[in-house]
Amino acid sequence: MTVLSNEAPRSISKNSNSILEKIKAFNSVDFFKPSSFLLKKQTNFFIHSASYVNLTTDSSQKSLIFKENLEFTIKIFNTFSSYIDKFSYISTAFCIGNIGGLIDNNYHNKIKSLYRNFYEESKHATEKFLLEEEKQKGIPVQILRPSVLGGNINSKPKYFISKYMVYYLLGKFFYKNPFNNNSIRIIANFDTGLNIIPVDYTAKVISKTYLKEIKQLNIVHSKSTNLKSGMSRALETVNFNDFTFVNAPNDNIIINDKNKLEKFYYSSIGLHLNPYLISKPYEFNTKLLESIIPMPKYNLEDYIEHTIEYAKKEGFRNKRW
Repeated sequence: MTVLSNEAPRSISKNSNSILEKIKAFNSVDFFKPSSFLLKKQTNFFIHSASYVNLTTDSSQKSLIFKENLEFTIKIFNTFSSYIDKFSYISTAFCIGNIGGLIDNNYHNKIKSLYRNFYEESKHATEKFLLEEEKQKGIPVQILRPSVLGGNINSKPKYFISKYMVYYLLGKFFYKNPFNNNSIRIIANFDTGLNIIPVDYTAKVISKTYLKEIKQLNIVHSKSTNLKSGMSRALETVNFNDFTFVNAPNDNIIINDKNKLEKFYYSSIGLHLNPYLISKPYEFNTKLLESIIPMPKYNLEDYIEHTIEYAKKEGFRNKRW
């Protein structure tokens, strides 16, 4: 196992010497010298999970997002290709874009993608590169696509996650917003939802799957959390209650006469989240996924509340480990 850092994660170094003995940590320079720590005669599996999560639609950021996601992966693959027997890429279940309907595991069967941002586009472009390289170099490629990651559902500490993203940012925004005296109208498609999967379940699926002959797999919940009820729980958990939802079955809904809070929201976090809040209704085919590890059973709205409550206790501060 390799970690792109100068030291092993503190949670591992403190709690498991047996795991620590199996870890080699590299800085970003030494990491790209595989001949110094890998042998071609070994059986080596590469799991690439690093990415630049940036949901902006600002065209000035496109080149940076593609550099961090696509170009960096190209560099990694070309550097390690002669040393590895399989390359597993952690993509995102949303890289197919806003297509709606029943979404299967095969994202490369001529379905037309409708990207909501450059992050989705860059991840899908990376998948395409890897699948083409698989044909050219004969190195098996596996693509695993988690949806939105939420805190642990079974592992301890329960509800823990190291980085608060996506729906957590909604809770953080209203937890810290400077315009508490203002109400807000939030645009959302009442018929759609947000697919959230616990991080510990995701990790277990990846650990079970990277040795299997599975080409593409979406690591997603079998059901999406209703946006209206889910966001209501998130806002109420951070003690913000002065909100209403405006149904937006398409992208033609406009909020007029915005107050200070609404202007702040729609010029910041709302700018990035809104394309997901007004997405077409969709669901994932989880038959293959659940044959690997059954889906954990829990109330989706309660989970939102509990994970936001945990984040609130932590001050929404990201943790390294």
